[in-house]
Amino acid sequence: MSINKILIDTNVYFRLAQSIHPLLKSNFGNPPRQLYITKDLEKEFKSSQRLQGKFGWFFQDDYVKNRTAPLQLSAKQQKQFDFDRQTFIGIANDLGLYGVSLVDVNAAVYASILEIPLVTDDGDLTTLCNELSVSAICTLDLLKIMLDCAHIKIEQIRAIGGYWIQMSDCPKDFKEKYKSIFKEDM
Repeated sequence: MSINKILIDTNVYFRLAQSIHPLLKSNFGNPPRQLYITKDLEKEFKSSQRLQGKFGWFFQDDYVKNRTAPLQLSAKQQKQFDFDRQTFIGIANDLGLYGVSLVDVNAAVYASILEIPLVTDDGDLTTLCNELSVSAICTLDLLKIMLDCAHIKIEQIRAIGGYWIQMSDCPKDFKEKYKSIFKEDM
């Protein structure tokens, strides 16, 4: 049975990992889907004092175990990655997308090479993905997919949204998108 992979960016991981646990390595839907990260998540966390201060649970055993199988590229795909990465950086710069980090570019390249969707709430990264025909959806779209296949319940989505509001960590246009997707106010 083939599993459809979905790549989530760093921000999405931190927005969901505690609320939907285990977030990775859990099949949902038919055909089955699974969420993945890249190895960049660990590097980005270790190099960011802000992330370390905000997400102290990151190195708890059950979260570490859940992250043990990031996406991998074959040797041939890695060569393509190296080439595409430079192209994506150039296009991001040409478009004036200066908010796209190298980790964001890497995620877009992974999604492109593996032909899988990327979940991100980053506006510049979404623009880059759209420009390069890389499938990109937002976190709320992912939550709707999970709801529709009974992987999570609407009460859990409401709790997640409430937490984002409380923490002042809502994606852009959160309340409008939430209402559009879930047909209720947040």
